[in-house]
Amino acid sequence: MAENRPFNGRPAISIASAILIAIAMPVQADAWDPFKDLLTNSQRAIKRLEQKPPRPPKDALSSRELDYSTRRKKAPFFLAPWAAALVDSRVAEDLKTQGKSIFCNATLIRKNWAVTSPSCVQNQDPAYIELRQGSSEISESQKYRLSGVFIHPEFRPDSLENSIALIRLAVPVNSGDFAVVPTQVSDATPSGQVFGWGSIAEFESLISSSLIQVDTMRIDRQLCNSPTYYAGAVSQDMFCAVAVQEGIDTCLGFGGAGLISWVDGYQALLGIVSWGEGCGRLNKPTVYTDVAYFREWIQDVIRKNPD
Repeated sequence: MAENRPFNGRPAISIASAILIAIAMPVQADAWDPFKDLLTNSQRAIKRLEQKPPRPPKDALSSRELDYSTRRKKAPFFLAPWAAALVDSRVAEDLKTQGKSIFCNATLIRKNWAVTSPSCVQNQDPAYIELRQGSSEISESQKYRLSGVFIHPEFRPDSLENSIALIRLAVPVNSGDFAVVPTQVSDATPSGQVFGWGSIAEFESLISSSLIQVDTMRIDRQLCNSPTYYAGAVSQDMFCAVAVQEGIDTCLGFGGAGLISWVDGYQALLGIVSWGEGCGRLNKPTVYTDVAYFREWIQDVIRKNPD
C-alpha cells in the first residue's frame, strides 16, 4: 500500500496536502444556485479520477508552473473570514519570502480557537508559530500568538487516524465570523470549497501568499477504499473529495485547511485537509478528517480550557 503523507508545507514533511467552503445563497426563481455547477460537474470530476493527469516534461516545469500560477482562483477574504494561515515567525518579514513562511492552514471555530491538522503542529514550538488572519494577503494579515496546542490523544502518525488538533490563541481575533462544527454529515452532503494558502499542483513549488479557492466534490468512502484508490486506508473518521476543476487541487501547504459547506443554514466545517498520494494523481483524491466525528472531543477540550 502506498505511503500516506500529510499535506503541509514544512520541508521536513513530505508533500501531499487541503478546506472546502461552500458559499450558498437562497435559491429563488432565476437566482444563482452556488451548488449548481458543482453538482453538474460532479460526474465529470469523478470521471477525471480515471484519467491520468498529464505530466510536464522535465525541461518545461518552469513554464508549466507559470501556467498553473495564472489558473489559481484567488479568493477575496470576505468569502472565508474564518480561514487562517499558520506561519513560521522566524522567517524574515519580506514580500519575497511571504510564501516561504506559510507551512499550514487552520479554520476558526471561535474567537480564540482554531482547528488544524496534527501534522502541522506536532513537534513544533508554539512560540514560533503565528496564526495569520484578517486578509486574503499574508502581507496584510494580522498576527496572533498561540497560547496552547491540543493534539488528539489517539492521533496515529502512521495511519493518520484521529488527525485533528486545536489551537488556542492568546488574544481573540477581531473577526466575528466562524465556521460551525456540524453534529453529523452524511456521504450525500454536497461538498463546497476549500480556502487556504498553498500550491495547487504537485510539480508547483511555490506556496501562494494569496488566499486560494479550490472547489471540490465529496465522493463515496467505499469507492475511495477500493483497491485502485486507497485500498482500505480511509478509516471511518475520514472522507475523500475530488477537485472539480481539472488540473487544480490542494497540494503543498494546504495541510490543515478546512472544507466548508452549508449544512442546516450554517457554514459548517466538514473536513480538514489531511493526506493523499501526490496531488491530482490518478485515483488519488485528497483525504479529509471528518470534523463532525470529533465534535464531542472538540467541545470537551474547549470546556476544560476556558478563555
